[in-house]
Parts: sequence; structure tokens; C-alpha cells
Amino acid sequence: MYKVLIACPTHESKAYSFDRWWERVQALTFPTCEVLVVDNSPTEENADKMRAAGCPVIWDREIAADTHAMLRITHSMEIIRQRFLAGDWKWWFNLEADIIPPINVLEMMLHWGRESDWISHAYPMRGGNQTDDEQGIGCSILSRRLIQDFRFGSIGDNSPDGGLWQMVRPARKYRTMEMWGYFQVDHLQAPE
Repeated sequence: MYKVLIACPTHESKAYSFDRWWERVQALTFPTCEVLVVDNSPTEENADKMRAAGCPVIWDREIAADTHAMLRITHSMEIIRQRFLAGDWKWWFNLEADIIPPINVLEMMLHWGRESDWISHAYPMRGGNQTDDEQGIGCSILSRRLIQDFRFGSIGDNSPDGGLWQMVRPARKYRTMEMWGYFQVDHLQAPE
């Protein structure tokens, strides 16, 4: 059985979704998982709250100042990438802090996409029409082979999603699988 790192960047702006996300992560049925969250909030208070709930968190103090959100996310993704490569995980399951998948999500995604380097699943768009799906890195499994070939800091001004696609697609050496409608994924929205 291959080890999976469940990891994502987060920010205090996603605090509304943490309890449901953490409850779901703990309920996942895949037997060999570890979790890592990188928090890029301006202070360590949000990270401390997640730690108090038992969630492994690194506070990204280097980038936590008033920085554009895409730069914070990209920097935190690079921290995760470095930790992933230093460990013995085969897969990185990037599960955004407001995405709630079924408890057997890893088994389903790895069953259908086990030969792929990037397995992504669509999820409902936040706000607007909840029946419209979007594709991104928010519910994706990334292979070690793909992760070791680039740095998130090298993707320029794009989001980590767009920047990664722009590097992976033209390379034509990676297998990708985009899953649409295989199972339901909830995308939480901040209360108004």
C-alpha cells in the first residue's frame, strides 16, 4: 500500500471550513495517510487553533505578511512540495481547505487514475450556480514523478493551478486524468 500525504495551504479566511474539513480528513478510509497543512495567515493564531484540534500545521511565517493571495498560496505549496519530496510518500493528495470529498475519495481516484501523474476531480464552483463544476488543483492527487520536476515558485504570476497545468500539459511526459462527476464533492462557502 502506497503512502499518501494529504496536504494543502490555508489561511484564516478559510477558518469557517476547518472543522468540517478536518472531520472529513480524519474519516478518510485510505489506510496509509499523513496530513500536513501550511497556514499563511498574518499571525500564528489560526495555526494554533488547528494544532489544538490535532491537525499537523506549519505556520508559513516567511510569507504571512500582507502579500497577494496567489504569492502566499504558491509559497505554501512549495513548502509542501519540499516536505513531500523529503518524505517517502508516493502521492500528494492536495485537498483544498474548503473541499469536502467522500470518505473513500482516495480509493476511487487511485482506482481510476492509478497510472496517472495528476488525477484531478471537478468540484462545484463557490457561489453562483452550484451545479457548475470547476477543475483545479483543489481535489487532486499528484505523483512523486510530477512533483520532483518543478518548483511552485517558478510558475510566475499564475495561480498554482494554472501555472502547474501550463508546465505539465506541454511537457507531454505526464499522464493526467480529469474526473468529472465520478462522485460528489462539496465546496464550502464562507457564511455571509
